[in-house]
Amino acid sequence: MNILKILGMSVVDKQDKYVGIVNGININEQNYSIDEIDIKLNQQSFSELEGTISFD
Repeated sequence: MNILKILGMSVVDKQDKYVGIVNGININEQNYSIDEIDIKLNQQSFSELEGTISFD
């Protein structure tokens, strides 16, 4: 999938509830893997504006 198509996509949790939208993607420049995905969180469900999912 083209990485530009991921930006703005909806994010849902394991219970299929809307969490927010993909706001940014941080790529490791050494091996081109995804390090983090930034999410603009749904304001009705979260008190924070943004969250980050980190990958090991």
